[in-house]
Amino acid sequence: MEKIKAKINEAFGNNQSPGIRTLVVLFKQLEQAEERLGKNLLLNISVVEYQKRIEQLHYWHFDVQKYPQLADFLVRHWDGIVYMANAVEWNRPAFFWILPDAGKFINETTWPGLIEMVKAAGGTPNLFLESLPLVSHFFNEKNWPIIVKGFVEISISESHYYLG
Repeated sequence: MEKIKAKINEAFGNNQSPGIRTLVVLFKQLEQAEERLGKNLLLNISVVEYQKRIEQLHYWHFDVQKYPQLADFLVRHWDGIVYMANAVEWNRPAFFWILPDAGKFINETTWPGLIEMVKAAGGTPNLFLESLPLVSHFFNEKNWPIIVKGFVEISISESHYYLG
């Protein structure tokens, strides 16, 4: 923004007239629009689709304002988050409430493992909902595959226990 003000002042002199201030505001709005459009192009979806997904996350009780970067990640990985939301349908608010606990670790590498964990937990994701926040501070790139494997094994054992 400062670059724009400097260029305007260079072209028209250091003039604080209403016309110059209007130009500065219009350029600022243009910058914001370009930024939003650029984000949507990076996500490879339309502005309308992006907004729909953000609204859906909000409907699922995900705090989009508090976690905007994680929201963008979820929008980019929409099929996975829809799968998870459907898997935890009965307790969706709790799931989306604890998901940011692992947000600092959710990335391209860990995302498939998270989906695998939700699949393993099946329609009763108690173990996922209860254990993810407890172990999230242990996550790192090296031990993530071990955590996923262990979680899947525990989930399978747990489901066998409940099924008799």
